[in-house]
Amino acid sequence: MGRWQQRELVTLYKFNQPAWTLPVLYMHPDFDGELMMHLEEEVTELPENCLSSRQKNQPHASLRSLGDTAQVWQVTGGLMRVGRRPENDIVIGEKWVYQRHAEIICREPVGNGDGEGTYWLRDFSRYGTWICESDGWRKIHHQEYELKSGVKLKFGSSQGKILEFAISATSGQ
Repeated sequence: MGRWQQRELVTLYKFNQPAWTLPVLYMHPDFDGELMMHLEEEVTELPENCLSSRQKNQPHASLRSLGDTAQVWQVTGGLMRVGRRPENDIVIGEKWVYQRHAEIICREPVGNGDGEGTYWLRDFSRYGTWICESDGWRKIHHQEYELKSGVKLKFGSSQGKILEFAISATSGQ
């Protein structure tokens, strides 16, 4: 904190003791003060519940266009981002698709983890995502929706291209 910031705080709160504006760092007695290890000392360990240790129970999934192009995106890993920007995992270049429109997430089952994971769509967009259900198209907006194999999606507009989500056999032994 600079000297002028201290003066500003003292003036603002009309208190004559500038010491109360000084930052104080408390350190645990067992902490040696080293914040970062040297690069050669670091060991990267993945937690037991990370995706790579659970991939044996993760079903394979894909998202494919049902239009003229028949484009297919493989859904890999536990999280795939969908949107218009090129940094997304699945890029859909339609004007009504939001820059960071949605995420497709694979979640492991609750309990002992013997079952298969399930896929969810999490919408972040301005215009929502359209899901085709038995009674027709329904818009979800800023919600999560469990994706089943064969579900049809439209991102951003009811006029958008139709995509189909598909789940194939499990990837484990």
